[in-house]
Amino acid sequence: MANIIVATEEQIQEAVLSAVSKFFSGNRPDMIPTVELPDTICLPNALKVLEEHGFPTSKAKLYKMTSQEQIPFMKYGNKLVFSRKALIEWAHQQLVSSSNENCDSAIRIQKCFKRKR
Repeated sequence: MANIIVATEEQIQEAVLSAVSKFFSGNRPDMIPTVELPDTICLPNALKVLEEHGFPTSKAKLYKMTSQEQIPFMKYGNKLVFSRKALIEWAHQQLVSSSNENCDSAIRIQKCFKRKR
């Protein structure tokens, strides 16, 4: 037969708060050992890194960009190798340059519209 425990709402809240704080105090982020990820990654991992950082791309497009040397990469034998840091930095630079192009385009459209009036 199950034991029945009678408790007030405050006692239940205190018990839950105590259990949760014990759980999280043992699992604090600063207590978790950090594993350094290698900076050099292969093509499938490069695709994952780009996707995780909000830059999804296809394998074919990545191959095309490397053949045209539009993206930072290295070769190890006949394998493509990427630097995680350089790849993320490159992706962010692409965002900055595309937003500048949008501003330039908007200014050109505005000037053209003024000329037509």
